Amino acid sequence: LLLGPRYAPLRPEFARARAQLRRRDGMVRRVLVCFGGADEHNFTAAALTALARFALERVDVVVGRSNPHADAIAAFCGAMPQVRLWHPADNMAELMAAADLSIGAGGGMNWERACLGLPSLVFATADNQSPVIAALLAGGLALGRAAVAAPDAQTIEAALRVACAAPALVQGLATRSAALTDG
Repeated sequence: LLLGPRYAPLRPEFARARAQLRRRDGMVRRVLVCFGGADEHNFTAAALTALARFALERVDVVVGRSNPHADAIAAFCGAMPQVRLWHPADNMAELMAAADLSIGAGGGMNWERACLGLPSLVFATADNQSPVIAALLAGGLALGRAAVAAPDAQTIEAALRVACAAPALVQGLATRSAALTDG
């Protein structure tokens, strides 16, 4: 049996990106925000509200085709000069490889981020994500919240402050998560 994240079925682009991956230094300059294809509760807006308080070089925001808040998110992104909106994105491996930190949900993207050693702030947006996120948090593989709750910019901001203040922690998240799967 091939069980667990080591055998996660990922698109070939992730293995290719991993082979060319740069070593991250733990400094957070570029952030990727993606809460999946739908983001029904609009965690993306909460993340953008939190990110507005930080002086970052770049923020890439990926919004799926099924996102009912896409227009509002586009307007929000338009008011932040360092933000680039992708609606949708067909270059996720490239965006993940370029980022220093990711903010997102706890679905299948966990394994894509792990493959590329992308340190992550992960928040449960559905009940089925909670056990996986709890395991990632307990293993020191991510920061975030495993309990499903309404989008909360303050919680995201607090986790982001921890990450920005602790490059060694962020670098450790990258190293440990990259050991989960090689794509």
